[in-house]
Amino acid sequence: MVWLVHILLAPVDGMLYLLDLLRALVGVLGFALACGLSPSYLARRRGWFARKMLGRALGVRGILAFGLWYADLRRGRRFTGL
Repeated sequence: MVWLVHILLAPVDGMLYLLDLLRALVGVLGFALACGLSPSYLARRRGWFARKMLGRALGVRGILAFGLWYADLRRGRRFTGL
C-alpha cells in the first residue's frame, strides 16, 4: 500500500520541484532586471551572496538559491534555500 502512495505522489513531487526551479529562474531574472543588468553590481551581489548567505562557492545550485532568495525577499517571505 505504501508503494502505491509513492507511485501516485511522484508526479506531484516532480511538479513541485519544477515550480521551485521556475521560481528560482524568475527570481534571478527579476534581480537582473531590477538592477538594470549592471555587470559590476551583479558581480558584487553575487560575491556577497556566496560569502554571507551560502558560505561556499556559487555554482548552479547557488545561483538557483540566489534566485529563490530574491523571489522570497520580494514576496516578504524568509529564505529557505535549496
